[in-house]
Amino acid sequence: MIGRVPLTDLSWVPAACTLPTGEQPLRATAFDDLFGQAVTAVDRIENQRARLVVRPDPAIAAPSPI
Repeated sequence: MIGRVPLTDLSWVPAACTLPTGEQPLRATAFDDLFGQAVTAVDRIENQRARLVVRPDPAIAAPSPI
């Protein structure tokens, strides 16, 4: 993956998000870590769609401790 952009600006979170505001940064960090450690390729499908290729490792599919 070329470059990582941390999800520190939470303005992307939709107003309809049901995740409590205090947990949103934790979830964003979990996704940032997952994408940084597990994604091996990103294929642009359309302007707003991409296919993420994830390393085939059972530990990646394990539930997050969040």
